Amino acid sequence: MTRPWLVGAILLAAVALGLAMKRAPVTPLDRRDLAPFEFTDAAGHTLTLDAFAGKVVLLDFWATWCKPCRDEFPVFDRLQAQLGPKGLVVVPVSIDLKGMAAVDAFYAETGVTHLAKYSDSSREAAKAAGFAGLPSALLIDRHGREAARIEGAADWESDRIAAILSRLLKED
Repeated sequence: MTRPWLVGAILLAAVALGLAMKRAPVTPLDRRDLAPFEFTDAAGHTLTLDAFAGKVVLLDFWATWCKPCRDEFPVFDRLQAQLGPKGLVVVPVSIDLKGMAAVDAFYAETGVTHLAKYSDSSREAAKAAGFAGLPSALLIDRHGREAARIEGAADWESDRIAAILSRLLKED
């Protein structure tokens, strides 16, 4: 005899898996200023987004234990290599509790070569940016204003994201 709670649990798990596998929508926004927040670089220096003034920033909050986050890294590495000379900087901020040690191990394991390392083990930066889940990202224009918000895994090589990045890179 089938237990009703077991059938319900299986259906709920199937729905949750289906939702998790969908690509996150890219939400273009009216440009708005961001709340200030801090994170650290590989040398342990405290940074804010002011460190990237004049650049288009793809700010990604991620963790080594987050599979969708891990899956996005090869694309981020390629984007940095291809669009960095045009003014894009990918800023992947890890929220791993083990800090830079976790980031170092992940980069060594995956062969990331074009991305700098950033960490916020306190998770305060992601909270200040208004995110509760992973992966989460912001596209920030050259004036430090939020131009688009992506919550969840995204297709970073889609035509839509390419168009947004192209437009942001052409702006002064």
